[in-house]
Amino acid sequence: MKRVLGLALYGSLAASTRYRLMQYEESFKHAGLYMEVFSLLGDDYLESRFAEKKVSWAVIAKSVSRRLVSLLDQSKYDCAILYGELFPFSPGLIESKLIRIPFVYDFDDAFFLRYGHQDS
Repeated sequence: MKRVLGLALYGSLAASTRYRLMQYEESFKHAGLYMEVFSLLGDDYLESRFAEKKVSWAVIAKSVSRRLVSLLDQSKYDCAILYGELFPFSPGLIESKLIRIPFVYDFDDAFFLRYGHQDS
């Protein structure tokens, strides 16, 4: 069975993660593919944001360390699907060097709006 590493920006509480990655898990399984999804900012981060609470640095540090571990273990996967970005604000060139297996980069058509873009 082929193994796919799913890399999401947010955990399963985020609709974007469910619709851009998780919805395919069952179809992939029927096609002989096993996908494991890892998020950068997990549900603990989202729960704090939904409750309009300040997110602690400990939560952010834990999130970054989880992402780094998933990248260290990438050799056990045949390919990856990156939804969004590996790390916010990191240049694509750096991201492309951190993923050492074949990957598909999936992004929302309005993804750039999250960085404060405003029309004049």
